[in-house]
Amino acid sequence: MIPNLYAVLGHSPKALKADLDLSTTLESASLSGKEVQAIYLAVSEVNGCTYCLSAHTMLGQNVGFSEKEIADLRAAKHADAKLRALTQLAKSLMETKGKPDAKHFDAFHEAGYDKENFMDLVGLVSAKVFSNFVHNALKFPVDFPERKPLQEKAAV
Repeated sequence: MIPNLYAVLGHSPKALKADLDLSTTLESASLSGKEVQAIYLAVSEVNGCTYCLSAHTMLGQNVGFSEKEIADLRAAKHADAKLRALTQLAKSLMETKGKPDAKHFDAFHEAGYDKENFMDLVGLVSAKVFSNFVHNALKFPVDFPERKPLQEKAAV
């Protein structure tokens, strides 16, 4: 199966290659698979991307997160201090257009993350923004069990 995101990105072979190259490179950098999925879930939640929330909920389950943990990561309120600091900084980067409050940097560093981890975090946020924006703009079908943003669930 070719995910619909890749089929759509394939309209520009260079855009598809750029997305795959960036994601593949950063997903094998300094952060664990769980940390990568945590970032993707937090960023996709901020951007309200149903496609990426759906895909990364499944991928988050594949790396061992429970349904509750996934909801907590999306809200940047995970019980684990390290994952909480990571997702809060990712969320803050999105909400402040790259100008997070010092308290988020402090928590990130206190949790044991370093400058390399930060650069990989920013790269992963950037990669996820790309796919979030493509889906949010084009609204192609979601080919995973669909998940809505938490804000929409609360409004229902």
